[in-house]
Amino acid sequence: MTQQFSDSSNELAFDISIDKSADIMSVRVSGLLTKQGVFELLDAIKKVQQRKTNYARLYDLSKVDLDVGVQEFEDILSYARKQFSVPNVEHKVALLATDKFVLQLMAIYKTLSHQYTFHQVEYFSSEDKARHWLSHDF
Repeated sequence: MTQQFSDSSNELAFDISIDKSADIMSVRVSGLLTKQGVFELLDAIKKVQQRKTNYARLYDLSKVDLDVGVQEFEDILSYARKQFSVPNVEHKVALLATDKFVLQLMAIYKTLSHQYTFHQVEYFSSEDKARHWLSHDF
């Protein structure tokens, strides 16, 4: 199952696909990523997911330009918790990026995410390593 979306500003595009055999949702994002764009992306994921549990999610951010500051992470994490909070369900999220600056921002995002009950967040520069991590319990 694959669905494609664009945000209202047409500066951000994303493709959401679900591999049901691996229980992984892949979200490939391209374009300018803003806080509002993240909110629209999370809304689209919520619509596609349509179930009480959460898929492990792979966010491919290797083709984005970020216009999201560290100070906006808390707003994003609060919104994500509101959208995906399911009692007794663990969230496992892999963030994929190749740009060193984006990877550094993802390290900060990972640290901040723990206080929002997203305990299994990791960032990668290799999709194979990200998928391996998502498909295994450690």
